[in-house]
Amino acid sequence: MKIRIFGDKVLAETAKPVEITPELVKLLDEMVPFMRSARGVGLAAPQIGISGRFFVMDAGDKVRKVINPEIVSFGSNQIEMDEGCLSLPGVHRKVRRPKKINVRYTSETGEVIEEELKNLPARVFQHEFDHLNGTVFTDRLGPIQKKMVSGELERLRKRSEAGETLSADDSYAIRSSESFPDYIKVSSAADSSSESENKE
Repeated sequence: MKIRIFGDKVLAETAKPVEITPELVKLLDEMVPFMRSARGVGLAAPQIGISGRFFVMDAGDKVRKVINPEIVSFGSNQIEMDEGCLSLPGVHRKVRRPKKINVRYTSETGEVIEEELKNLPARVFQHEFDHLNGTVFTDRLGPIQKKMVSGELERLRKRSEAGETLSADDSYAIRSSESFPDYIKVSSAADSSSESENKE
């Protein structure tokens, strides 16, 4: 299993719904320890080269294996915090997202689950859900912020075009060598008072 990096065409595709099969269940089981080895809190199918609508996440409350997800509704409160991504090692910027969402998805056992998610679980779910729609977090930045990361993204794009992928250890090593905090460090501060919160 390898992590695709920014510029890989699969990360820009809208992923297709999937059926639950023994092979899918096995893959989801394998994705969880891989995600943890990379020190991530979420991993979507496109990030490992599969254009399918599923992902795994562990935002500190529990492990979720999410199949064919929907975001049913968004809360009105917005919070802004740093985000990073296993597929964009070394790139971190503040992203504003709804603090609360209501979601529906199918578990690996075939159970349809409906949940209200808040704070970090809501953010991680939205981040991974974006991957299924061909969106990365830098797509949500304003024009000035996009310009500030354009050089970093171009370097990643060239690496992807050269066929480079990352192991879990490679991804973590690159992110932890940067001056910015890695994804898991950012995530652990999700409920800190440094968050800015506004109403729409």
